[in-house]
Amino acid sequence: MKNIKLLIIVAMLLLGIFVWTHHSVQGGSLAGKWEYKIVYTASEDELNHLGAQGWEVTTAYGTGSTPYCILKRRK
Repeated sequence: MKNIKLLIIVAMLLLGIFVWTHHSVQGGSLAGKWEYKIVYTASEDELNHLGAQGWEVTTAYGTGSTPYCILKRRK
C-alpha cells in the first residue's frame, strides 16, 4: 500500500515537471513575456481605462511636479 502511494506521488511530480517545462519552452505564460508602458501624470480615469485593457501598475513615482507610473501586461 505504501509503495502504491509513493508511486502515485512520484508519477504526479514527474507529470508536473513535464507540463511545466513543456509549457515554458513553448512560450506559455510561465515564460514571462511582458510589455511595459510608462505613463506620466496619469489621472484616475486614464489608469482605469488602461486597467480595462489589461495593464497593471507595477510602480508609481512622484518626482516633483511629474509623477509617473510604470505599467505591465502580458504580451
